[in-house]
Amino acid sequence: HISKIGNGAFSKCTNLTSITIPATVKYAGSDAFYDTYSLKSIIIEDSDEPLQLGNSYGGLVNTIQRGAFYFAPLTNIYLGRDIDYIDYDDDSFSPSTWDEGVFASKHYDDGNLETTLTIGNKVTSLLKWMFCGVRLREVTIPANVKNIADEVFYDCRILEYVTCESTDPAALGDNVFDSCDKFKSILVPSTAVSDYKEAENWSSYSSKIVGY
Repeated sequence: HISKIGNGAFSKCTNLTSITIPATVKYAGSDAFYDTYSLKSIIIEDSDEPLQLGNSYGGLVNTIQRGAFYFAPLTNIYLGRDIDYIDYDDDSFSPSTWDEGVFASKHYDDGNLETTLTIGNKVTSLLKWMFCGVRLREVTIPANVKNIADEVFYDCRILEYVTCESTDPAALGDNVFDSCDKFKSILVPSTAVSDYKEAENWSSYSSKIVGY
């Protein structure tokens, strides 16, 4: 069984349209998916163990760090387990605004693109900037997600609806849904509406929180 995807493994592949990272893979290194402009679908299979994932530098000294799939115009994302971001402490790389933005997208303003996101029941945390700029119209956050870090859905320009399945609000970071110009509502279990409206940082979006 494959357990590792090496640094730069699929870098600049021009005919790669989809990839499945099986549960056996524990590590995918830096630049593994750099410049994969043909990649449309990514499936990270369910696992109780997190995937250690590097980001992208472009293979050059002094290049800006980007999230692992920053260059891919993804139309489908299946996230089946937690991600452990690999933080490279190396002075040769410039500071990044996307260092944990795993799926942060270069294609945030592409009017022809729309992405479907499915979060599996093994996922417990969403990393900072994880889906920043991804062209999601709706998102369902399952009850197993307990932590949503800062700006996870920041600048998702066509995001309209978020459904939260848990009756217990997840810990929510700062500015998670900011700069989502079309954002309409956060749907939560009807018995939990008041809890969400009063919870830290959820309260910033209280006018959009409704029961289902």
